[in-house]
Amino acid sequence: SHRAVLVCLFSGEEVGLAGSSWLVDHSPVPLDRIAAMVNLDMVGRLRGNTLIALGLESAPEWAALLRDAAIDTKLDVAARGDGYGPSDQTSFYAKGIPVIHLFTGTHEQYHTPDDKPATINSEGGGLVARFTQVLVERSATRDRRLTYARSNTAPTMTGDSRGYGAYLGTVPDFKAMDAASGGVLLSDVRAGGPAEIAGIKGGDRVVSIAGTRIENLYDMSYALQDHRPGQTVEVTVVRAEDTLTFRVTLGDRARMGQAGAAVAKA
Repeated sequence: SHRAVLVCLFSGEEVGLAGSSWLVDHSPVPLDRIAAMVNLDMVGRLRGNTLIALGLESAPEWAALLRDAAIDTKLDVAARGDGYGPSDQTSFYAKGIPVIHLFTGTHEQYHTPDDKPATINSEGGGLVARFTQVLVERSATRDRRLTYARSNTAPTMTGDSRGYGAYLGTVPDFKAMDAASGGVLLSDVRAGGPAEIAGIKGGDRVVSIAGTRIENLYDMSYALQDHRPGQTVEVTVVRAEDTLTFRVTLGDRARMGQAGAAVAKA
């Protein structure tokens, strides 16, 4: 049961995942036929033989697949986290597709003019390419598709992570993260989180929390800071043409479970 492999190059990632968001909305194949997405974003500075693989929790099968690729390449792989993060895999994970984001970590020259060609670890880049080949081949030729797993861990993005432990369980849409007004568009809600339990859904636009008007992510962050876990607040959203208000009992981020770390070593 071999699967086709599409190689995609995205632009506009740093202005809100523009390229990958457009692709999933205009996919050349139906989204329900996309078994997985492997994202390579900043993999040119392998150090200490360690490759970071973000998205481990987006499918239970990733652990074994990553282990196989680690053994093949003799790389130490630090795997952790769900499928959300500030890179193009988020566009796919929000559509119910298992994802992995390969990354060699930040450094002093990261996102600066000093990150020049001479800083690239070419040999390390070759190892990452080989790792990707093994990971994608094993994913494409396995008998069964990977199993998409929704995250129930505490979020790590602005808009639901800066409060004093108050957890709403929403995932802001990266396409709208820079919006100054109009509310906060959600790409998803965390499985089993307060928002989902109350009836809030991905695609909703949050416009009010506890009577505070929400224009943007900063408003949402400050509104959460004003409340404590266990408090019940009214959250108003716009859904299609309707304005709906839900009573949400805020959770405690410290108790919602944090993304664990799993290290696969050759």
